[in-house]
Amino acid sequence: MSVVLVIGCEDEFRLALSWCKRLARNDETLIRIAIRGLDRNVLTEQIRRTAAERLEVSSDRLTVDTVDESVDAVLEYLAESHAKRLLICYQSNDHSWQQTLFERATCDVLWIHVGSDVGSESIGRIYGIDSGKESISTRLGESMLGVASDESYRFEGDESNDLAADAAEGDLVLVGVDPLSDSESLYRWARKRISQSSVANFAVVRDGDTLIDNAAARIRKWFASIAPPMDREQRTALAQDVEIGSRPNLEFFALISAAAMMAAFGLVQDSAAVIIGAMLIAPLMTPILGAGLALAHGNRPLFQSSLLTIVLGFIGALLSSILMGWMVGLFQELKATDEMWARCRPSPLDFGVGMIGGLAASYARTRTHLSSALAGAAIAAALVPPISTAGLQIAMGNWYPTEKGFPIAGPLLLVSVNVLTIMIGSSFILWARGMRSETKIDARSRWSLRVLASLLCIVLLALIWLLRWSEAEMSLGQ
Repeated sequence: MSVVLVIGCEDEFRLALSWCKRLARNDETLIRIAIRGLDRNVLTEQIRRTAAERLEVSSDRLTVDTVDESVDAVLEYLAESHAKRLLICYQSNDHSWQQTLFERATCDVLWIHVGSDVGSESIGRIYGIDSGKESISTRLGESMLGVASDESYRFEGDESNDLAADAAEGDLVLVGVDPLSDSESLYRWARKRISQSSVANFAVVRDGDTLIDNAAARIRKWFASIAPPMDREQRTALAQDVEIGSRPNLEFFALISAAAMMAAFGLVQDSAAVIIGAMLIAPLMTPILGAGLALAHGNRPLFQSSLLTIVLGFIGALLSSILMGWMVGLFQELKATDEMWARCRPSPLDFGVGMIGGLAASYARTRTHLSSALAGAAIAAALVPPISTAGLQIAMGNWYPTEKGFPIAGPLLLVSVNVLTIMIGSSFILWARGMRSETKIDARSRWSLRVLASLLCIVLLALIWLLRWSEAEMSLGQ
């Protein structure tokens, strides 16, 4: 484990000395001092000569390096150093830079405005201020600084400002924030308050990345090596196109109804060619991709709009295929064909069609040189024929299971699970291609993760039921 202190001048180092010692109080903790600027030879040599003595540590526990001025370079240095904690000593001329580093660092961070030179060894009273949902200041105060809050307060706007102003010399006001969560108002106040001079010490602390954050970062890096993320203009254009196409409209219902009727003709005639033609005109790809984009973005309104379009489209396709079944029944006897029965016995392998189709369709939509129409047909292959099968069997009155499968229920189960697998697959591709809100787990991302977890649970339950049913059928056959 290592503690990293980022400084830009000797004064920062002097003010941060006692706080750095407290962060690295464990004898096994390494201390790394990162000096901003690659041409700081004089300052670097000066600190190398005196740092070990002033920090009261052995030289083998101390490293002094120079890093480029950019935040990205410092973040890379933190990653290479396997930093557990980061200390930033406030400087007014670097407020914006320090704020960016505080937000983007992947380790625990202490951003402190030192109010006096009494040092951390002589801390007076400690006041913890939090949003009220979680005592981040108390938890991080104990783990990072080894101190417990004498008094804990819930953030109350101006009243909290008065508390910070009234703190005496040597006191510590510790504010625990999550910059990307619901405590935004507290963080906004803390950013403003840390810039104000005071005899007391004022510090803002936040957690480092979770295992989920780290895993997400690794996945992004791996996927970026295969397919670089889209630029801002491409992401904006794709998002606008998908959002518009995810809204219910007359054209969508007309096309989905026509596709369902055409698929019904193919099923009645037992013709795979006609069924394939129905897949080519089905407009199902865009609203399902809209739901996937909503999960990648954490966009609840878009998810609700896409889900409404999918449900209404499903109802429209089902009613159209029922109507087609009744019309065909006027001219000939309506019988279930092999193409219909093939969709009444769903298996785990059938669900792979939806997952692969969703991955292919979403990736094709993010690459302008690829045709998304063929990928859209792959999605339709997993959805339109089963919907039409269910509609035709309703028109025929096939309600009860037979040795050939489950009429109505089987196709509807196949459609439902395929819709969910397409959403999950497309959300992953879109997220990996840059269609996401933040680089860290925020409130919207947590909502997305909860929804994705729920969808995965539903899919797994359906797969478990199918596997048990298949095992039971095999045992009866033996």
